Amino acid sequence: MQHPRPRALINVVAWLAIVLSGIGILTAMLQNLAVHFWPPLVEVLEQTRQTERALAQGGQGAGMMMANMRWVLGFKLVLSISVFVCAVALLQRRNWARWVFVGLLALIIVLTLGNLLFALQAMPFGMTAGMAGDPRAPAMHSMGGPPMFAGALFAVLICLLLGWVLWQLCRAEVAAEFRR
Repeated sequence: MQHPRPRALINVVAWLAIVLSGIGILTAMLQNLAVHFWPPLVEVLEQTRQTERALAQGGQGAGMMMANMRWVLGFKLVLSISVFVCAVALLQRRNWARWVFVGLLALIIVLTLGNLLFALQAMPFGMTAGMAGDPRAPAMHSMGGPPMFAGALFAVLICLLLGWVLWQLCRAEVAAEFRR
């Protein structure tokens, strides 16, 4: 199997990371502003937080996520900024950026797989106990099955792609590009 040229690979990965993390920074900033300062959303979060805390104590992931929404969105912003900074430094061939970027890719793979497991764990709860007596239950039930399979397949494919990029950045030919 022929490997991509190191210089082209690094440039493509870095520019894709710059664009995608830039979008991530923008959305994370807007989400953080909304969660902290948009009165209707702040009120809804406060109202649901009481219910969600009870779910979180019962081991439900959705409850923990809602109870800690500000921390989750803050982490998303920090992660996006970190990827952006490392991607810019990758273009400058900084070896520290390569190692930090590899670590961030590994973290993103773990978070993506964790998110997938979270969604799979939360789906049965939402389809049963959470919808008991809800007239929308038949319509909500269609969210499982094929859409859930497609989402899971997409998450696995993204993880495989990120794993391939991670592996490429650890190759000796690519590492040599950072020693110049």
